[in-house]
Amino acid sequence: MFFPLLTVLPPSMDEEAKPSEPIAKRGAHPVPWWLWAGVAALLVLTAYNVWASRRLHDQIRQTQTQATEEMVRNTELRAQIVQAARDAVIGKIVTDPASARIPMRADNKGTPELVAHWHSRLGIVVNGAKLQQVPKDRTLELWLIPRAKGGKPVPAGVLRPDPNGNFVMLVTPKAAMEDTRALAITEETKGGTKAPTTKPIWFGGLP
Repeated sequence: MFFPLLTVLPPSMDEEAKPSEPIAKRGAHPVPWWLWAGVAALLVLTAYNVWASRRLHDQIRQTQTQATEEMVRNTELRAQIVQAARDAVIGKIVTDPASARIPMRADNKGTPELVAHWHSRLGIVVNGAKLQQVPKDRTLELWLIPRAKGGKPVPAGVLRPDPNGNFVMLVTPKAAMEDTRALAITEETKGGTKAPTTKPIWFGGLP
């Protein structure tokens, strides 16, 4: 049997298989180094800004806290100075022989009497102890009763006893001692009134 010979021709040079390029390199574009550097710098800048913002916030909060504490200390110091000056004036009025001592007897026998001291230059001190509490919507008010006939009582200040029923009142009177016949204290609405609306609870005549 006759079989024809098949001649296998070698591939042409154009058809020769060329070494294939790695898949990863096909169509890939390398990222420039300067772009990576920019991204890194941006991340560092962002992190720094966050840190700086938090630090600034902490500094502001700390400064506000220190300012508040300093304000409180200054307020307390001023209050102490004012209280010390007030106590000094009260002590001077009560102990100075030039002050007039004015007992203020209560209209009710069961109510403790008060004592007032009037210094012509320093003012009036009224103090009491173990008094009954005044309703929250009421207050005690001091009045200067003039010597002049038909003269109207002059309001001199309001007061409220502490929880133990004690108080010390210091006022600068709006009338002279020689023009005043007596001191009186009434119970009035909270904040005081321009004229007495109730009968005096305490009354004391000047010498």
